[in-house]
Amino acid sequence: MDHSEGALPQRCAAEIDRLLARHHWRLLERAEFLRRTMAACAEAEQPDVKFVARGVYNLAMYEACAGSQGAERRELAYTELFRMLYERAWQHYPEIAEDTAQEALAQTIARFAACREPRAFVPFAFQQLMSAARMLRRRTRPAESLERAVCEDGTPLGETIATPAILEDDVLASLDRAQIIALLERYQRQHPRAARQIDAVRLKYLAGLDDATISEELGVPVKSVYELRSRGLRRLREDGNWYGVWGDEA
Repeated sequence: MDHSEGALPQRCAAEIDRLLARHHWRLLERAEFLRRTMAACAEAEQPDVKFVARGVYNLAMYEACAGSQGAERRELAYTELFRMLYERAWQHYPEIAEDTAQEALAQTIARFAACREPRAFVPFAFQQLMSAARMLRRRTRPAESLERAVCEDGTPLGETIATPAILEDDVLASLDRAQIIALLERYQRQHPRAARQIDAVRLKYLAGLDDATISEELGVPVKSVYELRSRGLRRLREDGNWYGVWGDEA
């Protein structure tokens, strides 16, 4: 990537213009958005403008939603967040989009203090969206036995409900292949000791292998594949770079 003095400001400006046009954000004026993004890029060794810019706006939204900037800013921030939740819900859960977005917003407000990484505030809200969709779908479908096996190793349904891997399947499946590759490669370079966990994620979402085949590739029992992938997804979700991919697939 070209990080020359002239290229970086141009890349930042282009990404900010794209995000503002795509989402109609109003919390930050363009000039201030650009200033903060440039400052954040200056603090990173190898800044990825796409990730940094979203993180900057995530932080701005988090701070406004916290309420310290006044009721008007808080209302504007939550209005923008609801629009993003509704758009994501319409893409993935059109039959219950309105109810899912409303419930997700309520849960985001209720669990605000649980967001440990302000730069990942929108991804945090998307987690609430997935949880809300699962809850609403369970209400509208017949009861299903929790003893029914749903994994290759015979794992019952009851043991998979609300686990990180299950909750994030839809999210990863919706991402661009290049985004997943970039995220996994970056994380594995930074955390080589997590290589097997990231390999389990890569083989699932990039190679499209089932757990039985992955177990052969990694030389581990089938049940361990699920554990490795869950830990890998959890690590990715807690990593600062995760917000850039999860926060906006557009």
